[in-house]
This record gives sequence, C-alpha cells and structure tokens, in this order.
Amino acid sequence: MSKVLKGVDTAGLKFRLVDAKEQVVGRLAAQLSVILQGKDKVQFAPHLDIGDVVVVKNAQHVVFTGKKWKQKLYRHHTGFPGGLKERSARLQFEKDPTEILRKAVYGMLPKNKLRDVCPAASKAVSLLTFLSAPALQGPRPQATYFS
Repeated sequence: MSKVLKGVDTAGLKFRLVDAKEQVVGRLAAQLSVILQGKDKVQFAPHLDIGDVVVVKNAQHVVFTGKKWKQKLYRHHTGFPGGLKERSARLQFEKDPTEILRKAVYGMLPKNKLRDVCPAASKAVSLLTFLSAPALQGPRPQATYFS
C-alpha cells in the first residue's frame, strides 16, 4: 500500500475499511466524501487536513438505482475539435469498475476556489484506494467504518 500512498504523510491518519458490496453508488460516495474531508471528526475545521484514508473493497459490486446503467453518461473531451466522447455507466464499469465510484466521490467534494489546494480534494485520489480480491489477504486496515 505504500506505493499507492506515495508522497502522502500518513502520520495520525486512520485507515477506514469500507465494503462496497451491494451499496448504491451515490449514497456510498456521500459517506466517503465526509470521511475524506474529516467532517465526521469532532475537531473538524475547514482549514485543517484531518481526513482519513479510505480503503474500499468490493468496489466492482456497487449498484445503481433505476435505469442508470443505461442512461447515465460519463463524458470526457479529447482536446481536439469535436472530441467530446461519452460512455454509458455499463461501458465505464466494464472498462474500470473503480472509476465510477472515484468520480462520484470527487464530484461530492467541495467545489470552491480552494479545491485544488484543499487537502481533501487534492489528496482524494491518493486517499481513496481500492482493494481487489488478491490484495485482501495482506494486513488489514485498522477500523471498519460501515458495511
């Protein structure tokens, strides 16, 4: 896990283990963003970096409600004229199952002038890690937050 969190000072951080099996993407992302920002702690202050490291297992088993697998679109631009590309949630899931949850969590972080320098937003990609089945045999994170 040290390669995943390279360049992040983990002193004083808890590792929160979250089981995403059969969890709805939006509701899970809302809970994860609160942990990454540190808003679940008593000593929360917007200018302090007190968010914890979130380790998500079974991220490939998340679910959407309704018809979102077909209707929800993920868009990106290639940078060339007419280069707007879009994928349905099903195709995005087939390409990378963890990217759906990562984008949902990033979208729930605060959108303000400090987003690039905000500790939670800038390190969200580093602090939100995903475990696959072979990686679950190693040492366990300290605390299970919810499942």
